[in-house]
Amino acid sequence: MGKIIIYGLCLFYFLTINAYAVEKTQGYEYCQTLDGVAKVAMERRQDGVPMVEVFNSTLDVKPKSAKEMIQSIIKDAYSQPIYNSDKYKKKEIDEFRSKIFRLCLSNI
Repeated sequence: MGKIIIYGLCLFYFLTINAYAVEKTQGYEYCQTLDGVAKVAMERRQDGVPMVEVFNSTLDVKPKSAKEMIQSIIKDAYSQPIYNSDKYKKKEIDEFRSKIFRLCLSNI
């Protein structure tokens, strides 16, 4: 059941992303999509889901540039520490989302 939820959430965000094909006028919406990817990736990290499971959910993502962007976010999320406290988990998720969103905005 948990795997289905992970795949469903990831698939939702992955299907809405079209990296590098987004015009600057759509940049903000693109950054919001990446924010969603960052949120799911870090939630899975904080829930202790193995990275391979999250990574495997990206295998069918097209175009290749979108897959690489998503996988890069996943790698970054999994380089961060896991916290035991719900308070610190939420803080880590929020900070990670803000970091990805800020980086995205600085590139549009």
